[in-house]
Amino acid sequence: MSAPPVLDALSISQPWAWMIISGRKRIENRQWGSAQLAQARARVGRRFAVHAAKSYDADAAEDLADYGIAVPERPALAAGAIVGVATLVRVITVAEALADVGLEDQRLFISGPACLVLADVMEVDPIPARGFLGFWPLTDAAAEALAAQIAGVDAREGDTTP
Repeated sequence: MSAPPVLDALSISQPWAWMIISGRKRIENRQWGSAQLAQARARVGRRFAVHAAKSYDADAAEDLADYGIAVPERPALAAGAIVGVATLVRVITVAEALADVGLEDQRLFISGPACLVLADVMEVDPIPARGFLGFWPLTDAAAEALAAQIAGVDAREGDTTP
């Protein structure tokens, strides 16, 4: 049985999108109001496209370097494109995230006030797309391109030939 199609995306500034897609960061912080948080909670358990926004957080790149994380140079990071998919596992507060022993390795990234806990991250080849604030619907073309890449990965993972 194949996974349901990915229909929504969330734009994330670089280098944070890279940190998520590389598997280093499983928390995405948001300063959303109650309406946006309700929309996020309604998406728990669903996959969404990780969209690398055109914005770049230079301070974050410097801070990550201080922690020994070598962030690629800005020109090497995709921007204005879907770069992967992830599953939204939970939407929690900073206090809940800090108290969760399963997230101890993520403390560096917890700032909230709302924390989106992510899992099952998969990188894809960049698919150009215009980003928006909050969760937003993929265009049909982007959804089809993403589905084709996911199907290709799923087929390769199921291939047991040497």
